[in-house]
Parts: sequence; C-alpha cells; structure tokens
Amino acid sequence: MLTSTEGLANKKIINAEGDRNVVVKKVEAETIQKINQSQASANAMIIDTDKQTRIMGIEEDAKLKDVTAKYQTLQQECAAEMENLGAIDAQRQHNYEMKKAEAYAELANGRNTQIVMSGASGQNMIDKIFQF
Repeated sequence: MLTSTEGLANKKIINAEGDRNVVVKKVEAETIQKINQSQASANAMIIDTDKQTRIMGIEEDAKLKDVTAKYQTLQQECAAEMENLGAIDAQRQHNYEMKKAEAYAELANGRNTQIVMSGASGQNMIDKIFQF
C-alpha cells in the first residue's frame, strides 16, 4: 500500500519525466528546424554561386571573343602596312638623297669654300660631316 507521500512523490516523478520528455522533444524539433534552415540556406548559396559562375564564364567568353577580333583586326592592319612599307621606304630614301645632294651643292657653292672632294676619301669626309 502506498502512502500519500509515496503517491505524491510518484506523481511528481511522472510529471517531471513528462516535462523532461516535452523539453527534449521541443529541443529536438528546434534543432531539426535549424538544421533544415541551414541546409536550405547553404543550398541557396550554392545555387547563387553556380549562377554567378556561369554568368562570369559567359562574360569572359565574350571578352575573349572581343579581344580575339581586335587582335585579328590589328594583324590585318599590320599586313596592310607591310605592303605600304616598301613605298614609304622608297620615299624616305628619295628624300635622303635629295637632302644629301642639296648639302653637297651648298658645300661646293659656299663662299670661301675651297674643298675638293673626290673618291673614297671625299665620300668619307662628307659622311663624317653629315654622320651618314
């Protein structure tokens, strides 16, 4: 037979175990909820990062195509300039020869100029004067 004190103690034990079970279940539910929220947040971040990576890849591909097109254009321009280079060099050589002839004429026609230039030594002296 149970005394009232024992009955009261048993009731308190049962209530305490019930309260403990409720608290444990509540903590488990909150923990599961936080875990699920964290997983959802992590998955959202993965999806966003994946999207950003794809976008960056597309942008970089576009930049690469643009730079490649510019490079090819510059190559074509250089090839065109190479064709014109011969004409430009010929014009420069002509201008050089004209200036050289003008310098010879000025040397020969100068006042009090009594220089006789002939042969290799004359050419050597002119080259040194004009540093050709």
